Amino acid sequence: MVEVRKSRFKWALPFVAVACLAGPLARADSVLPPGPVTVLEHTQLVGGSFSSAFDFLVPAAGTISVTLIDMVWPDTLSSLSFSAASATSILKSLSGPGSMSFDVTTPGHYFAIVSGAAQGAFDLGLYSFKLTWSALDPASPSSVPLPTAGWLLLAGVACLAILVRRRESAHAGQERMLAMV
Repeated sequence: MVEVRKSRFKWALPFVAVACLAGPLARADSVLPPGPVTVLEHTQLVGGSFSSAFDFLVPAAGTISVTLIDMVWPDTLSSLSFSAASATSILKSLSGPGSMSFDVTTPGHYFAIVSGAAQGAFDLGLYSFKLTWSALDPASPSSVPLPTAGWLLLAGVACLAILVRRRESAHAGQERMLAMV
């Protein structure tokens, strides 16, 4: 008669099964946040004529909202303007303090240009602007499956629980055997 030996690596079966099944589930595309995300926020004290350029990254197609504020401290600025640009063209401009929104169709680097002048050559003014980005369709954020690491962690915890239970039952069996003796 042939003796059949039980495998000592029987506990590894759940790990292998989860790794094989969870691999295809873990292929999630980039996740876009459902709400507005602040891309750039800047406040600056300026004097005389000024012009500043800032670059910012847009992660995907969406809507850019801009708020430009003259802080009126220590004096009001005589002029203030904002322009958003791509590498090849001006996308949208705003003359004076206020708000605007525009759509971008591709992800990438864009530029914010703020220019203006204080009341006089030795006068100072303070401005602030904030750019926020929102995905085009925030009502339907992309679903993200539980990553493979999560599945493997759950399988490992389950295997440890099974091993502890088996050891406890084997230990109880030994105690029963000793009690009979």
